[in-house]
Amino acid sequence: MDSFPSPDISSDRLDLREYGADDLGLASELAAAGEPEALPPGFPSTTDELAEWFASGKNSAGRDSAVHLMMFDRASGRIVGSIGVFHADWEVRSAEIGYGVRPTERGKGYATEALAAVAAWLLTSGGIQRAWLTANTDNVASITVAEKAGFRREGTLRRAGNEDDGLHDLAVFSLLDDEL
Repeated sequence: MDSFPSPDISSDRLDLREYGADDLGLASELAAAGEPEALPPGFPSTTDELAEWFASGKNSAGRDSAVHLMMFDRASGRIVGSIGVFHADWEVRSAEIGYGVRPTERGKGYATEALAAVAAWLLTSGGIQRAWLTANTDNVASITVAEKAGFRREGTLRRAGNEDDGLHDLAVFSLLDDEL
């Protein structure tokens, strides 16, 4: 296997699915609300840019290196965040997971629920044996999400993350297929 299979993931409250051509309205709601951090990395952050991007088909381009999934809350009919799988190394069968949740939906367990479900898919039918993620060491919420989802802290990468306010240390977490 050298690319990700199409994911079909559901958890207690969420459908975790790829952004499709019909999802411009849902994605635009996040941009209009000023919550682009809940969109996958690389997605445009304004409604006009999103419309052009969706029209070009870039939202669903290439599953080889990344899978971008919306966290769709079935009860509200809204996107509460996004979760993605990227940096796949098919020789080692390892991939990184990243996530973001709307500020108004944080603290409700959506990220933990999504991370656990996506990791389970990735480590079984996704063809990966090691899922990993990083979090700024000062981002207690993200570290808590990783720990609650069953990821183990491996160590710290010093000054490995660059944010608007400068360099940050990154905590590295992983989950292996035989740890599910």
